[in-house]
Amino acid sequence: MATSTGAAPQTDGDQVPVDPHRPAPPVIGLGRWPRRLIGVVEELLDWVPEERSRYTWQGLIVIGAGCAAMISVLVAVTSITGVNPLWLLPFAVFWGAMIATIDGWLISTTHGVATGFRWLLFIPRIVLTVLLSFVIAEPLVLYVFHPAIEQETQRHRADEIDAYESRLTECNPVDGGESGSDCADFLIKVEGAAPDAARDELARAVQERDDLLEEKKELDDQWQEMNEDARKECGGADGEDFTGVVGEGPNCVRLRGEADDFRADNDLGGQQERIDELNARIDELEKSTGGTFEAYEKQLSEEIATKVREREDAHGRVGLLEEMDALHRLQQDSFYVWAGVWLLRLCLMTVDALPVLTKLMSRSSTYDMLYSRQLVTNEDLFTMESDVRKRRDTAAKRVELEAVEFDVQEQIRRLNVADRAGQASSDAELNAQIDALADRLRDTAPAAQGRHSKLAD
Repeated sequence: MATSTGAAPQTDGDQVPVDPHRPAPPVIGLGRWPRRLIGVVEELLDWVPEERSRYTWQGLIVIGAGCAAMISVLVAVTSITGVNPLWLLPFAVFWGAMIATIDGWLISTTHGVATGFRWLLFIPRIVLTVLLSFVIAEPLVLYVFHPAIEQETQRHRADEIDAYESRLTECNPVDGGESGSDCADFLIKVEGAAPDAARDELARAVQERDDLLEEKKELDDQWQEMNEDARKECGGADGEDFTGVVGEGPNCVRLRGEADDFRADNDLGGQQERIDELNARIDELEKSTGGTFEAYEKQLSEEIATKVREREDAHGRVGLLEEMDALHRLQQDSFYVWAGVWLLRLCLMTVDALPVLTKLMSRSSTYDMLYSRQLVTNEDLFTMESDVRKRRDTAAKRVELEAVEFDVQEQIRRLNVADRAGQASSDAELNAQIDALADRLRDTAPAAQGRHSKLAD
């Protein structure tokens, strides 16, 4: 990056030296820290000091978002754990610092972005910002609506306990009757006497008595009819089945005997005694069953009360999820609550997302342009520096490579010279042989010509 060490004062002839207009002298103060948080290069900003306040405010917005995140997590964790907020303060400070760091990184990655591509580059940053702002804003929304949420939570818990107790009562009737098929999770087993056996015994005694009464009634009706016939016969009643003679005649005696035999054969007197015994037994069973029912009902009521207390104790403190559920029910019951919750939530989310929104809504600054140019310059300088280092670091190797190449060429040249010398020696020997052979041929040629002449003669 460019440095702001300052140029030497310029002079105009004999005039007083004047400081250069740019870069401006560096500023030492608290404003540097917010700007450093969002990745501003002070040496480059010295060329456009007019934009220092702009980036200072952006840095302060990031710090504000971090403080909001710290308060939000402090409220949320306190609601969940119930611990004194002072003990949770270090964790809250860490969370706020992390959120401020993330927001600072998001802004620092947008420095130097050209106007035409801002929306495309900001889309993933906006998505991340919305997610973070929702997480930060939700505990604050719950804190603002805490009184209504607490009342709704207590009401809902009371309704849930009442429904649970009613379900236990329905699925465990006092008379020990059968429960529904959906009562498997609500059945209670009471130790000790249960009313089932006493109830069954009482039911059997009542049924036996009723059956005996019905049978006795039919027999009594027949016996009364037979007695009535005997009375009419003995009284001289007229009729097809009667003699009409008054007095105890044969038919009168016969009919009375049949009636007495019928009573004896069917033991009508014994049946009445049995019915009286059953009535007494039923009275005893009703008394004992009443005591059994009272004991069973008392034990059952105690077990139901114990179950209800356990259910109440299981609730414990109101947690974050339970508060969110209560807020959701409040929004469903009232449109105004729904509108108020969402207005507050959107407002808090907007405040949390301001660091990125301010960067997005503002135009590309001169600092962004300088930043982009400086990046290009740095890339060019790095490329050139890399080339210089490459040439410098490889110079010795290139010399060594040239020396090796020279040695190879020298050896090849020497081999060629030796080859040519050997070839020349071979040619000289061959020429000498040719010359010797030619001399021999010249020496032998006259003698041959003389012999040919003699032959011709």
